[in-house]
Amino acid sequence: MLNVTETRRENRACFIGGVIKAEGNFRFNHNDSHSPNRSEFQSIFRVIKRMWTTLLASLFVVAVEGRAEEPGDFQWNRFEIEGCSAFVILPDVEKRRAKIPWVYYAPTFDRRLPSSKDEGWMMRQFLDQGIAIAGVDVGESYGSPAGREVYSALYEKLIADHHFDAKACLLARSRGGLMLYSWAADHPDKVRCIAGIYPVCNLRSYPGLAKACGAYGLTESQFEEALPIHNPINRLAQLAKANVPIHHIHGDVDKVVPSSANSEIVAKRYHELGGTMTLEVAEGQGHNMWEGFFKSQPLVDFVISNAVVPKKPNILFVLIDDLGWMDLHVQGNAAVHTPNIDRLAAEGMRFTDNYAASPVCSPTRAAILTGLSPARLAITNHLPEQARFSPDNPKVLPAKTLEHLPLEHVTIAERLKESGYATGFIGKWHLSGPGEGKPEFQPTAQGFDMNIGGCGYGGPPTFFDPYQIPNLEPRRKGEYLPERLADDALSFMKAQKDAGDPFMLFLWNYTVHWPMEAPEDLLEKYASHDGPGLNDSRYGAMIEAMDKSIGRVLKGLDDMGLREETLVIFTSDNGGFGGVADNRPLRKEKGYLYEGGIRVPLIMRWPGKIEPGVISAEPVVSMDLYPTLLEVAGLEVPGELDGESLIPVLQSTGDLERDSLFFHYPNYAFHRGNRLGSAMRQGPYKLIENFDDGSLELYHLDEDMSEARNLAKADPDRASRMAKRLDEWRKASGARLPIPVEVK
Repeated sequence: MLNVTETRRENRACFIGGVIKAEGNFRFNHNDSHSPNRSEFQSIFRVIKRMWTTLLASLFVVAVEGRAEEPGDFQWNRFEIEGCSAFVILPDVEKRRAKIPWVYYAPTFDRRLPSSKDEGWMMRQFLDQGIAIAGVDVGESYGSPAGREVYSALYEKLIADHHFDAKACLLARSRGGLMLYSWAADHPDKVRCIAGIYPVCNLRSYPGLAKACGAYGLTESQFEEALPIHNPINRLAQLAKANVPIHHIHGDVDKVVPSSANSEIVAKRYHELGGTMTLEVAEGQGHNMWEGFFKSQPLVDFVISNAVVPKKPNILFVLIDDLGWMDLHVQGNAAVHTPNIDRLAAEGMRFTDNYAASPVCSPTRAAILTGLSPARLAITNHLPEQARFSPDNPKVLPAKTLEHLPLEHVTIAERLKESGYATGFIGKWHLSGPGEGKPEFQPTAQGFDMNIGGCGYGGPPTFFDPYQIPNLEPRRKGEYLPERLADDALSFMKAQKDAGDPFMLFLWNYTVHWPMEAPEDLLEKYASHDGPGLNDSRYGAMIEAMDKSIGRVLKGLDDMGLREETLVIFTSDNGGFGGVADNRPLRKEKGYLYEGGIRVPLIMRWPGKIEPGVISAEPVVSMDLYPTLLEVAGLEVPGELDGESLIPVLQSTGDLERDSLFFHYPNYAFHRGNRLGSAMRQGPYKLIENFDDGSLELYHLDEDMSEARNLAKADPDRASRMAKRLDEWRKASGARLPIPVEVK
């Protein structure tokens, strides 16, 4: 059909120019009285027929071009980009999103604009769904680099001027499709989907070497050598790798030659490359059909389903430093006032048997970020490891531990950033090396767009401005740190709401870590406290101040209208510090493998996805949060993780597959009081293996949460089986072991 159209354009030009080239050798002279013979009559007939055909063609082209300029009921925005005619059609204001989904359309027939009469049927459907349409006429560029530059220029303009989605749906037929495919192969990360007719072809067959050479500025010999690079059919791999879906309309009487350009061959090749291409067959139509394109509901549905992508949920991850299992009112501690966290628990799911990956902070933080156990990461102690942590005359020396999180690990921030999330980090990092830490290992090197306060520090010099924390500028003298970080969190969330981007914000507070500092009014409130629940009244003041700051952040979510589309996670990195926290009924504290060191609060709220007020006794661990967040964001969960997605538990759709949790702490904590060891939980049973003498401790947590009765001697078979399983896990994880002390 395109070749016919080109012929008609040539005839029109000839007709308007007043010259008609007749076929045969006939010459007409009005002064000649000779009557034409039969042969000459046939020539006259052919000339008249040619004139009539030319006239009709001229009227057809004029009508088409006239319709192309008819505004119809579309709101056109016409302009030039790089000297080429471009257009934008925006949906009605009330249907526009913060990030406008859009169709990048390539008009054909050299028309400056699509026609509201021809393309109108499909374009009205796009506009009704809030999808914009834009395009540019690059003439006969046939996918050349020059044409691609124009497409890129328009793309950048639309993103900047109209806040279009960073990924476009490409729609075209014929040579317009050739242009779009070539551009898409250069920028697969900017493409949601591709739809159209005959958009992948062999440049040798269409438009032919002569025209292609002119468009690409190459000689025929040069172009022959460059065909493997420029042929769209040879550039499918980039699109398949980026998982760009394609919908292609194919006429059932398609006779295109060569077969390498045939739709079915293209679909087969794309599938072999791992891509997804659906092939729609238009009955009774040829290769380059017109009506089959404009009236294809499957094509329209395909574009809409890919353009209008449901907004990914936001993620607000609150990690409190050193908050013990009993340090919330909702956990049963009447000595503290935590109304905001209590309300969060009532609105979501609270886990009673949640475990930090380690009894100290740095390993747990690394485990959350990577989904890998501290044993596998070889980050097994709070950083940096120091000789002063070892007790006098130890039987074993601590295992070697890394002093930063290596960049080779793919963090959850990197995964979500790649999928379009804005990623922010605020607060305590403690994974970038000794002292202030090395910049090359800080949050911005691990997938976060923003870092406020993240450095090598394990605790703040002070909780009052000036904080003396790297990456945190002073603001108001005397300002309390949790309130400052809450302000930063609100600013980040507001900015992403305005930009229309989903966000993942890690608000990893320095509180309630040492030093014990809180606002004066709260210190006075808790000063007279005497009794169970707190070992230090200042700690109660810090907990309530923490709750107040988190309450402001949660209220900010509500005020921004983001509650319904935000998953909130609230947890801690290890058990409470025994000097200030009363962890009873749990045994021991931070730095121990007993429950007081590793069992911590976990609350998750996701309106419409998690039923409110649910309490779960499912044993879960820090590493589970990595695959959970991947699944929440709609991303593939790799199989080599040490955690398991909690989605089945959160949505009450199934059970977790594992039967055991494992822990490894082959290092001495800051208090020098712990024994080095490993632990595992299997059902209600918990086993601890001590490295200094090989002894085993076995507890039934449902009956003995305080781990007061060691059942290892009463149930030696179970203890032996669990110890064997624990040893197998250590070997599979590559766990580093303590170093025996040489006996002199």
